[in-house]
Amino acid sequence: MKKKIFLLLLLCNALTIAFADKSRFYKDCKVIDTMYVDSEDGLKVRDYPSLKSKRICGLPHRLPVKVVAVGKEETIDGISAPWIEILVPSYEWKNGEPEYGWVFGGYVSSIQPKFKIPSNKAELLKYLTSFPYWNCGDCPAFNLHFSADGKFWCGAFEKGEPTVGTFKASDKDTVIINSAFMGIEVEVNYTVEELNICPLTEYSFKFEGPFFSYHTGSTFYGNYNHDYPYIENLHKEKCIYNNFKNSVYHFEYPYQKEYFESELLNKFIKAGVSAAGTEYEKNYHDYWDPIMEEHQKKADAME
Repeated sequence: MKKKIFLLLLLCNALTIAFADKSRFYKDCKVIDTMYVDSEDGLKVRDYPSLKSKRICGLPHRLPVKVVAVGKEETIDGISAPWIEILVPSYEWKNGEPEYGWVFGGYVSSIQPKFKIPSNKAELLKYLTSFPYWNCGDCPAFNLHFSADGKFWCGAFEKGEPTVGTFKASDKDTVIINSAFMGIEVEVNYTVEELNICPLTEYSFKFEGPFFSYHTGSTFYGNYNHDYPYIENLHKEKCIYNNFKNSVYHFEYPYQKEYFESELLNKFIKAGVSAAGTEYEKNYHDYWDPIMEEHQKKADAME
């Protein structure tokens, strides 16, 4: 009798775990809209819910992903979880149109994994290039721009002459800058200086060093500039998925808001950038709810 009870408890526990694992992809009986990659090795996106299917692209750790459907369950690496259909990030689209793929749900979470301070120069480079520019909290007009191709720029957009040059990460918290002030001087002199970066969060760091010493100790914040030169293509950039307090949906000036609503809003929604907690949440769901319903029907038919 005890053996039967024990086996029954084991069965109930197994069923509970299986159900709980799939249920974590739902909230209030609806598929959770945005989840996060929870794998430091990244996550592969496939064209079909199977390890034997074709790889579409890879997703980095902590990246938010737009969920469109929950598929069949499978056990991989000892983890039982459903396959999840997602919107492929817009920067991976081949023809400018939405693409979809499948990831194993055992490596996604409804809670974004905690940010870790860069531990080497490669991680520092990735960190500094994660936003179009970094805005000085003490002097909002002053910005730093680090490009993935090694180009460096600092100054104020459309105000004064900038300092331009190149940079490279030399350690987990240090960059070497080779730059010159492009002012009215006839002769442009390049100087090499060291800049210490002290990351505070994934969205802010402290600036230390002789380079622009009057900003030493200032905190810089990752941001999006709606006057930025490539604003029309911003929806194709990786940085839009950083989603710093939904800053891509917030504006400092009315003209920025007007331009965004007329030219960019639909592009950001189409790219799956979460609008949760913003005035555009209804626009987002009006677009995505019918698509998710259609994809879920197809996913259910696969089982």
